[in-house]
Amino acid sequence: MFGYTPKQLTIRQSLLAAISTMLVWGLEYYDIILFASLAPILETYFFPSKIAILSAIETWGAFATTYFVRPIGAVLFGWVGDVHGRRLATIADAALVGLATLAIGLLPTYYAVGVLAPVLLYLMRALQGLGLGGEAGGGAAWALELTPRNIRPYINGVMYSGLSWAVFLTSFITLTAKTTMGRAFELYGWRILFITGAIPALIALII
Repeated sequence: MFGYTPKQLTIRQSLLAAISTMLVWGLEYYDIILFASLAPILETYFFPSKIAILSAIETWGAFATTYFVRPIGAVLFGWVGDVHGRRLATIADAALVGLATLAIGLLPTYYAVGVLAPVLLYLMRALQGLGLGGEAGGGAAWALELTPRNIRPYINGVMYSGLSWAVFLTSFITLTAKTTMGRAFELYGWRILFITGAIPALIALII
């Protein structure tokens, strides 16, 4: 098929699956670093309160929501993978993570729609968690099921390299945006970082 031997085709498929999973795994770490960096801005736009500790709790509650729902995502997409195939499950959870990340960058603020703004932020964070919960196990299972036993450690290494690119990319983009945009970063520049975060998920879907 397309000039590949069956063995070469299997290795190519497993490598593409690993790269796809690596990109979405990396997006998780991108999100962790990004949220921590932008927490003061998110607190201002989504959880304004005269009681500072209350605003902080609500902001980091949105961060924690992703992790509370991850087990549900693992069960849900694990079932989809078992019944309908790992490829479909991986496509679905990558799309969910990417769309939720993109949506956060486009959400209206508390000053525009009131309490609906933090509700939508919590909802998007929950959807992110569902997708990441499915990708964490499902994507790895898909890649390794395709991979010949003798090269599984290398394919596994490709997937786990997502942490490295995410740390570098998030730090670079955040520092560059803050330096070049100045005051505009707090007004709307932070949105660009979330929108940019959807790109790895899009690439993963294309792969």
